[in-house]
Amino acid sequence: DIAALGDGRYHVLYHGKSYNAEVVSADYATKTFVLKLNGQRIELHAKDRFDRLLDQMGLSSASAAKVNELKAPMPGLIVDIRVQPGQAVQKGDPLLVLEAMKMENILKAPADGVVGSVKVELRANVQKGQQVTLVHMQNDMSRIEADLAVVRRLATDTARILSRSVAELTAANERNNRLLQDTTIILAENRLFQDETRQALAENRAF
Repeated sequence: DIAALGDGRYHVLYHGKSYNAEVVSADYATKTFVLKLNGQRIELHAKDRFDRLLDQMGLSSASAAKVNELKAPMPGLIVDIRVQPGQAVQKGDPLLVLEAMKMENILKAPADGVVGSVKVELRANVQKGQQVTLVHMQNDMSRIEADLAVVRRLATDTARILSRSVAELTAANERNNRLLQDTTIILAENRLFQDETRQALAENRAF
């Protein structure tokens, strides 16, 4: 069982043991997560079945990925953050706004890719050359992974739609069955009424 406590903290019961877990950082582009489990720092690398398939094909994203570090060109103040981890960007897209010497400087994505992490916070003072973001470049491997991500979403959406359609068809079939049963009962009652009416008429004629 997992209970969310807020602010990235969770209480976990596993095999009868209790754990306090905290998400320290999450890099959705590389599927790397840093956790604290009962105070112990742990780094995890998540892989789904598509990742395992790529490993089997010798197309591991870990060996193919390229990372671009965006650094502050001058000392200043971060006045706007326009992206978040896991967000896809194109070359030239604005990532951060750095205020220096009363002028706003827009720091842009150096290449197509996915924002791995934002290394600074809003209103933070940064020094020249300080790393502010990591952008995982969009190479052939990452394009394949992006396509696989689309396939995953489509498969999930399709399964959800099919499940809903089956449920709706089942409900409609049950309604039709109930309607058929009600109609059968009504017809049977009508036949009984007709039989009773004919019998009554026959008795009247006899008198």
